[in-house]
Amino acid sequence: MTGDGPGRAIVKNHLDAELNPLRLALQGNPIACADGGNCFIPSNYAQLVAAAVDEAGGNAFVTEYAQPASTGTPIAYDSPPALSELAKVKNVYGLGALLAANHLPVTAELADKLDPVVGLSKMVTNTSAVQLLGAARSCFKFWNQFMQQQSPCLVPGFGVAFTADQFQTLTFDGAKAAEAVDKGLVQPVAEVAALLAANQTTTRLVMRISPDEMDRDPVFAFNPTLPPVLQDLGVVRNVVCLTGWYNGPQGVRVTWPNWGSWILEAWGAVDPRFAKTPAAASVRLLDETGNGTAISAAQVDVINSAIAGAKPGQAQLSKDLVVQPATPWKVPASDPLLAVVGVWHMPYGCIPKPGWKDGQTLPAAGTTPPPQLSMSPRLPATRR
Repeated sequence: MTGDGPGRAIVKNHLDAELNPLRLALQGNPIACADGGNCFIPSNYAQLVAAAVDEAGGNAFVTEYAQPASTGTPIAYDSPPALSELAKVKNVYGLGALLAANHLPVTAELADKLDPVVGLSKMVTNTSAVQLLGAARSCFKFWNQFMQQQSPCLVPGFGVAFTADQFQTLTFDGAKAAEAVDKGLVQPVAEVAALLAANQTTTRLVMRISPDEMDRDPVFAFNPTLPPVLQDLGVVRNVVCLTGWYNGPQGVRVTWPNWGSWILEAWGAVDPRFAKTPAAASVRLLDETGNGTAISAAQVDVINSAIAGAKPGQAQLSKDLVVQPATPWKVPASDPLLAVVGVWHMPYGCIPKPGWKDGQTLPAAGTTPPPQLSMSPRLPATRR
């Protein structure tokens, strides 16, 4: 769930579990990030969330994201020129042209608003309006890009061929279509955008809960002093040679900011050193002020019971309840850098930093940092 307000959203009657990043299993192949870089998706994210919530007594949330609302995802359907162009359209052929020019997206929401005016679902029986919307775009591209105005357009899955003349004879009132989209999509989204702009922080929370643990409804409040939570965890992945700088067995060095750096031979799985570490790096009780109170495993059930009836603006715990100090678990020691004096032979798949070449003699260990793979991927939290 996502909330917007004057600060980070918190849940007064639930605990907050921070995921242990060392327990995330990263897939072996990177995917493209929205900014053109490389990202790795944690393949066991949902399972780790469930385990962390269980360690917090079952009544807990994980804060996936908390950032100023101005940095959020842009709102779709916010282009008035697209509506003015739609108002001029007279037939499905022209609608296909508008879609092909990327002035409007092909979505089920858009199709639902257009269908009562355009009659998309009546064109072919047993076919949804959004499928016909996609066919209009695809056929227009076919007829114009390949100069095939006289050829029928055969769209996979339809079983029928469309002609340009057929699309041109399917007329509708463009002004009414634009009005329907404006009232049904543009204005509601504009209201949401204004609501987001009026608040300072967008927070995304996630939880996994069993039916027998559903003993309370979440009670939300806001804390303006809590630090932001980034979607980008900043993990850096480097290919290394396990026998020094000479070509030989390879491993993957994963560096987590503020945590450490380790060489993993089984990339894509949780390293045995981390498999038995807690799923939750910390379990905290968050309130409307301060940075929260760390809760020990021995007191999780007691605190969970005590905050079950918490309400905004009121203290969560009675003055008689003493919170015991939580002992943080010890992060395993980082693996040392591999630095061997001698000739460096570039391993297969390595991309050295500028200035490093295959066959180059390295200086003495400790005088110059070793070459690393130049790719620094990001690990985004998966939305659930």
